[in-house]
Amino acid sequence: MISFDDMVEILKAIKNDKWGISAVSDEPIHKECKIMYSLKNEELKNGMGEYVAVTAKVYFEGLYDINFSDRLSFIDDFGKKHNMEILAIKPIKDFSNNVLYTRVTV
Repeated sequence: MISFDDMVEILKAIKNDKWGISAVSDEPIHKECKIMYSLKNEELKNGMGEYVAVTAKVYFEGLYDINFSDRLSFIDDFGKKHNMEILAIKPIKDFSNNVLYTRVTV
């Protein structure tokens, strides 16, 4: 089991404007999670085909409704606030195919 002792703010994406650019909500959603910072040099290809460095993996309990257009922000152990783009979303399942956690890579 994972202890969910961290907190993130999620800014949900709202409707696209007339140019097709999605805006984020002004009201953040606070959600308990577990943040595991990346200690090795790990890269992931983003939606534009560019390689970006992975900062952390955020684990939510169960299946959590989050999209690539949403934004995550959290405060690290040094008190610095990070506003992050979501790079990958993966549900973590057990052997009976039940979703235990949702892993969000930022």
